[in-house]
Amino acid sequence: MLLLATVAVAYATCWLQCVGAFVHVLPFRAVGDAGHRKIVDSPSVHKAPAEPAILEADTDNVFTMTVAFWAEVARAAEAPEPSHDVFLMMPDCEQGAMELLVNSYRDLGDKLGDRLPDLKAVEVSFDFPPGATRLKGFHIRSAGEPYKLGSPAAAAAGVEQLRAWVERVVVGLRVCPFTHSVDIAPAGLEKRGVTPGFIGYPVTRSTCTAGVLRDFWAETLTMLSTPPEQTSTLLLSAPCFARDFNTWAAFTEAMIASLRLFRVDDMIKVIVFHPDYVRSHVQPTESPAHGHLPPTSWMPKMMENFYKGLQEDFPYGASDFQRRAPCPAINVLRADMLENAVVESLVDLGGQRRFTRVSGAKVYCANTKNLAAVGVDVLQEELERETRAVAALQE
Repeated sequence: MLLLATVAVAYATCWLQCVGAFVHVLPFRAVGDAGHRKIVDSPSVHKAPAEPAILEADTDNVFTMTVAFWAEVARAAEAPEPSHDVFLMMPDCEQGAMELLVNSYRDLGDKLGDRLPDLKAVEVSFDFPPGATRLKGFHIRSAGEPYKLGSPAAAAAGVEQLRAWVERVVVGLRVCPFTHSVDIAPAGLEKRGVTPGFIGYPVTRSTCTAGVLRDFWAETLTMLSTPPEQTSTLLLSAPCFARDFNTWAAFTEAMIASLRLFRVDDMIKVIVFHPDYVRSHVQPTESPAHGHLPPTSWMPKMMENFYKGLQEDFPYGASDFQRRAPCPAINVLRADMLENAVVESLVDLGGQRRFTRVSGAKVYCANTKNLAAVGVDVLQEELERETRAVAALQE
């Protein structure tokens, strides 16, 4: 069992000391940028030509180990020239956990590399650095063309339009019954012991999987390091990444695998959004998927449990608009807060899945009915207006 107590504010900034005279700071701290938070780009590592840099991370737990790993993989993917070659040493971490992380990275490349080719842009192994015989580390090397950061203007537009969408859909159409404001959530759960707090709107400019995962992990650590009344939840936008939904669906698989590797999904939950969200394109199509809506094929039977007499041509596809936002985004939630807010329902799905427990089923069905009443064409038109404002600034 991972202890949240091991995550302290001090861990939000991880100092990596290069063997020799150089000190390298990983980009784990957030600073103001045009009114929004972003991840600070890390400085370059000085090293002799053709010699890998050797960095030592001052960390002893899987949280900061994971952040440090993805930060260095992202630096390799975003390196200005294809010569990034680093040994990342963590003498205080369990070697077995480090090796597990490397194997997981390789598995993701094998499984998702066709849809996330950037996972092939960086080679990772678990090996001895030059001259060492006892302590292994992450050997991280660039293996492809660098991925450039998106523009600050696109990042700022992503946050601006995402906030407008929250006001219009999440609050205005009551898609989340516990969000009554763009800035504060959850509301109405005080009797269940849940205190409202601020919603964080961080943004990543990254255009590659490792970079978005780096910023996702860094922002998640920062959130867990603060009291819920200061930051209750995050809505991390990625306006420069995964314009295609199939790419975003693959990224979601990688993110969930990263969470489950060390059981961090026991502490946080995620909900994902995309302008072209289609639940039927998400694997598995006929079973629940972490972070996604219930399977599309379940919706007619689920709706019958709460609303009788729906017309045969009822637009069940309106359900997807619960997850269609102006740009790719990840809602990061504290697991204990979600458990107090969401109610499971026993719904009759018929067939082999008869009487299945579905978390949040009543809310999903109410949203689908309300969104259908607005009209799919109207919803799409309003969404495209917000999406165009972001796309116009993308490079």
